[in-house]
Amino acid sequence: MKRPGYRQCLKGICFVLLFLLALKTLVMLLYPSNFNTRVWYRFYKLKKESVDMLVVGSSHAYATFDPAVVLEKTGMNSYNLASNSQTAVQSYYNVKEALHYQNPKILIMEAMTLDNNYFWRTGDTPDRDWKKESNIDGMRFGLTKLEAVCEQ
Repeated sequence: MKRPGYRQCLKGICFVLLFLLALKTLVMLLYPSNFNTRVWYRFYKLKKESVDMLVVGSSHAYATFDPAVVLEKTGMNSYNLASNSQTAVQSYYNVKEALHYQNPKILIMEAMTLDNNYFWRTGDTPDRDWKKESNIDGMRFGLTKLEAVCEQ
């Protein structure tokens, strides 16, 4: 029996790489990233230890705290890790994950959901089922994400 040659191995590797590239492109076209995924993606791109103020919470937080205004008024670099319908429990896991990469001096946690405001779980909104899961979609796979999934 003849062993595969160098060229056949190279062809195989090229095929696998092209297949994976095509698959990644197809996934990006069919499943575009949502707001929450992009928030995490940009967070992971930040230089380590570059955030002085971290904001977590629901849409009330991401509509209120503008990092550009915070920088202009205080001189502090901030990052807004808030997302729609983010519960206080999910904010906890977001902070836990964020602390692996940043060491902010200030943490702002918007706490609208502390009053048990879970209207999105029982309301008429047709997309209510994905909201609790979408808050952890962009988080890197690891122990914190697994804990957050189990909590959901």
